[in-house]
Amino acid sequence: MPAHDDEAAVIQALRGYYDASNERDLQTMVSYYHEPVMFITARGVVTRATHADATQVLAEFFERLRSESVARSDWADSHIKQLSDTLAVASVVVARYRADGQELERERAGWTYLLHKTGNGWKIAVLAGHPPDTILRVD
Repeated sequence: MPAHDDEAAVIQALRGYYDASNERDLQTMVSYYHEPVMFITARGVVTRATHADATQVLAEFFERLRSESVARSDWADSHIKQLSDTLAVASVVVARYRADGQELERERAGWTYLLHKTGNGWKIAVLAGHPPDTILRVD
């Protein structure tokens, strides 16, 4: 299968991940992760061997979002490219919203993902947080 044929499946996996995020469904979110998974943020690099271990990272992330009054997130911009039969990169700008639907302008974030295709579909192997104006425009 040509590499570009799976880009829709990569998008579907990431959309499912964000849907679970907006539901604060940690178990479904970690099901989109590769084991192990690596998180790279301004706070440092964290690798978690299992989905159970990754759940704590997400719980801390959601606590921070709650403290900032973030109710949901959505893509404001996205660029996705399949690099090989088993590797894809996705870079997105995430807009964050309060419960009343108002966007929290200072809460936009950039996230770049490396995904690996497994027997169970595309899994997020690396998540890297960065400023929204530095997303990769790879498509």
